[in-house]
Amino acid sequence: AFQIADDVLDYVGDADRLGKPTLNDMKRGVLTLPALLLAWDRGLADRTRLPDSLPADELERLIHAVVEGGYVERALDLAREYADSAWESVADLVQGAHADALRALTRFALERVD
Repeated sequence: AFQIADDVLDYVGDADRLGKPTLNDMKRGVLTLPALLLAWDRGLADRTRLPDSLPADELERLIHAVVEGGYVERALDLAREYADSAWESVADLVQGAHADALRALTRFALERVD
């Protein structure tokens, strides 16, 4: 869930607040979950990287398609599902302060996107 939230922040986060540049993965040619969801929907499931020489205007169109196409929201929905599933899996195993800390970490990972 944390990694997916980080992937989402690469598209919608504020660089100053994050302390790192946004869209960095995409500019390096790395497809994170939001872009992978777009690729899968378009029948390009075998793509994991962008071509090294992708022109800037094509990169901008791709970023726009990811954000405006709802793929950021879909990725965030998956992060929430994974977090919920993880909690269901360990709910009986982790108790007390340790459980509270794990819940807080999970909430932090997801809430920093909102």
